[in-house]
Amino acid sequence: NTPFATKRNFTESSTIRWVTVDNVQEACEKESRSRGYNGFGMSVLACSFFKGDQCTIITGKKTNMHTLGHEVRHCFQADWHK
Repeated sequence: NTPFATKRNFTESSTIRWVTVDNVQEACEKESRSRGYNGFGMSVLACSFFKGDQCTIITGKKTNMHTLGHEVRHCFQADWHK
């Protein structure tokens, strides 16, 4: 519930595609490599990939609001962990 600034947003509008899968790690690693990245190198609960105003989120078939919200933030603020 910690507030964060929206000044880091790179877009005000995003088309989000939400993919639910049985094996999140496998799906995220596969999607990462298909986009020319090297995978994650760590365990993930979900992942997101964004380009311009297009964003794809991958979660398990059962997830929670925190996980989904975390990934949606990536759709607007890219790699905000840095």
